[in-house]
Amino acid sequence: MILEALYNGEIYPSEQIVPNSKEYAEVSRNADNLMEHFENTLDESEYALLEKMWSYRTTYESMACEEHYRYGFALGVLLMVEVYGSRYFK
Repeated sequence: MILEALYNGEIYPSEQIVPNSKEYAEVSRNADNLMEHFENTLDESEYALLEKMWSYRTTYESMACEEHYRYGFALGVLLMVEVYGSRYFK
């Protein structure tokens, strides 16, 4: 049940939802290949800066995804309220 999963902290949308497409896999693989390239060509301090930038980018993208999730969820709830409050369900 969804309520039990919520109560037990078993729902992690940001960790459970991973795109399952060839395009996503290709983009992910390309990013990994570029990071490997930079690890092999940049000196240690430059690579550390690149990793820090990547970490910042990951953090702000995660924050944006969280806001998108909240907005979408709230929009869905408002849609349900409107539909159930309509004349069709009276």
